[in-house]
Amino acid sequence: MPIDNEQRSGLSFLNDRLIAGALAALALAYALFMLLGLRARVGHYDFSTFYIWSSALRAGLNPFHSHSDVDAMVSALHLQSAGLQVTVVEGTKSGLPLDSYTPIFLLLFEPLTLLGTAGAYWTWTFINAGLFGATLFLLFGRAPRLSTAAKISLASLAILYPPLGQNFFWGQAQIPLLFLIVVAMRCLESGRDAAAGLAIALAGLIKVFPLAVLPYLALRRRWRAIGYTIAGLATGGIVSLVMVGPERSIDFVASYAGRSFFNDERFSMSIGSHVWRLHHLLTGNMAQISSVEAFTIASIAGVVMIVLAALATRRESSPSATTDPAFGLWIAAIVLLTPTSWLVYLVFLIVPYAQLAFSIDRFSAPRRAVWLGIASYAVAELAPRAAHLFNPGGSPAIAMFWQEVYALSAVLAFASAYYLAMDLAAASQPSMKQA
Repeated sequence: MPIDNEQRSGLSFLNDRLIAGALAALALAYALFMLLGLRARVGHYDFSTFYIWSSALRAGLNPFHSHSDVDAMVSALHLQSAGLQVTVVEGTKSGLPLDSYTPIFLLLFEPLTLLGTAGAYWTWTFINAGLFGATLFLLFGRAPRLSTAAKISLASLAILYPPLGQNFFWGQAQIPLLFLIVVAMRCLESGRDAAAGLAIALAGLIKVFPLAVLPYLALRRRWRAIGYTIAGLATGGIVSLVMVGPERSIDFVASYAGRSFFNDERFSMSIGSHVWRLHHLLTGNMAQISSVEAFTIASIAGVVMIVLAALATRRESSPSATTDPAFGLWIAAIVLLTPTSWLVYLVFLIVPYAQLAFSIDRFSAPRRAVWLGIASYAVAELAPRAAHLFNPGGSPAIAMFWQEVYALSAVLAFASAYYLAMDLAAASQPSMKQA
């Protein structure tokens, strides 16, 4: 008896139970290895930064006032013996830029500081683990066409994804944002625009860059979602003013508004940082870029990405699609357009990867999108291992080269999501016209 396309799956390789079992075993082993390794990371950077800032906020200090006050805050808070890492490589002070995380994030993190360094660290780690598990359930557990073996395989590949391990290694905060982004995506798919808007608002109140999905909502004419996003942001702003105080809230806004599009971070994957590194390679000048030519190049690249994402979003999505690939396209664009984009940000690419997998399952994914997506995942898997193997001495020049390789993964993911959105929309046009 022939099997129709509604029953068949394009993920035949991942549907194999032996493959699923092997991937699950690898993912479990990797998770346990990572968990054991985290014992040496208690109180280390970046977690230490969140802890110090939130402790300062709880004590009535202003963590947004000056990046050079870390020692003073540690001394005032009597945290010298708390096992917190205050210095990082090359003797620089601990702390991401003080505008990296919002007053709302510090308020949410603040209760953990009551648990002490170790208690806060492990609570934060397991909160992230739980939210990532919930993210996988929302992505794959609610995909009715996928077999159990395919769901296990895809979830295992997500766990084995190196940027995920980097998030746990640094004690970073991108996993809660990923969870909120996936919540918003699923709510939009089911027509719950109010919940989607509130999820986006909360993500934007934790870190500002998730609000870059608002153009997607506008192009899709999801005005109700935009309205609830604005309402959520306004509510969060009032909470910040009341609980954090006007002075500290204004200091954060002023610091964030003063951020440069160009960033001289060697390991950022943003377009501005790419231009900085290119400038360094060509001139040997490590100074911050200020030339008109460099700004123009980076601006043009950013505008091109936004225009491509907008063009793909303006097309009607396929009525048979279980998810809108244009949403994943904007997520991939955010990774490249955020002023400071670290390797940990690649964890957001799990969203367009998942959308590509859903399309492959339905035999609707264009070949070029498939191969670009596979290449993106492969680069992210292999680059960290190759960097460790071929740069044991930690040469800055070699490290910068591998950073460009990491960034290639984000570029490939953007290209994959773009072709997926454009080709699916084009393929749906004849059927929509006939209807």
